[in-house]
Amino acid sequence: MTKLSNFIVFLFVMLSFFSPVSAAVYWGDLHVHTSYSADAYLQGGSAIPDDVCTSAKNNGLNFAAVTDHAEYNAAAGRMSEYLWNDTVAQLQNGSCAETSTFIPFIGYEWTNQTYGHKTVIFKILNIPFSAVFGAKHYTTPDALWTALDSSGYKAITIPHHVADDNTAATNWDYHNPYYQPVMEIYSEHGSSESCRLNYEAPAFCNSSGSAAYALGTKGYKIGIIAGTDAHDGRAGSVNNGDFVMPRTQFNGGLIAVIASSFSRTDIWDAITNRRTYATSGPKIILSFNINGNKMGSEIILASGEYPALEISAQGVRSVIDRIEIIKNGNSVSPVHTQTFSQNTVSYSWTDNDYISGDFYYVRVIQSNNERAWSSPIWVTTQQ
Repeated sequence: MTKLSNFIVFLFVMLSFFSPVSAAVYWGDLHVHTSYSADAYLQGGSAIPDDVCTSAKNNGLNFAAVTDHAEYNAAAGRMSEYLWNDTVAQLQNGSCAETSTFIPFIGYEWTNQTYGHKTVIFKILNIPFSAVFGAKHYTTPDALWTALDSSGYKAITIPHHVADDNTAATNWDYHNPYYQPVMEIYSEHGSSESCRLNYEAPAFCNSSGSAAYALGTKGYKIGIIAGTDAHDGRAGSVNNGDFVMPRTQFNGGLIAVIASSFSRTDIWDAITNRRTYATSGPKIILSFNINGNKMGSEIILASGEYPALEISAQGVRSVIDRIEIIKNGNSVSPVHTQTFSQNTVSYSWTDNDYISGDFYYVRVIQSNNERAWSSPIWVTTQQ
């Protein structure tokens, strides 16, 4: 072959490797604590916000959030102004300084034992202490959302370990689609997809807090993410246990965001539009579309048209064992399963039994049992 021919072959291989799917996937961890959280501090934790960014970069993440407990001081019912202002300052400097390859986010955890725990994430970093609304004074989700409305700052509230009654399952009678575009399905507390599944469910699993209940029973249009909930500041450390909270059984997962480009606004918009998926740790590449529409979409089909699902995935340190298609939140009995034994797979399936109002998400499972969960796509037929 000529040199030109060799170059063309090389270029084709490189373009195939850097596919549009993988180029548009950005990785993060939106649930990380430092010693500024009382539980971490009392367990001997010493991490500071700067450590979160260092760990995130070391673990190949594109973005991360510091989410220490708002209820730091039991008497005051909120974290101290000094610690909050120090977090704001650290996230704008040092290892946390925003670059073309890394974006820090600031937030806090609203920790309520009655309604569940939520990480509050702000779009911008320069947030005053007056916008920290702890659960002692803002005692219900509605009170939290009203306070955030009044603050004027763009924020989302992400319910996490939603089925774990040991730490507080989510009460899905309270939901705000503006503030809760996504939920955390997996963390170091295990999988909250469904209490009826065998995969890493919490020891005290509450079915009415599960993702299956929120999606299937409540009918909420909510996306899927994962995080670590690490209390040792090690964002994205999914291959090691939490040094500060050894009681947790698992290592946590990651959020994958699908965005056209990388910026704070692009990442934020992708999350609020549910262009997200979750993994149990490995950076599994996943693409899921229905009739050309990305995960997280609400789509309308023409009369007589059926949902055509297009799925592709690339495994990490293991082959893809199977793809399971979950319909209408029935996570225990997939509507369709396709088996593989390959690192990179693509699959198409059309639901000929579709009824207007059905929704779908996919579960990709590797042979080592690590997995990824897509956000759903909701489908209706034009009247």
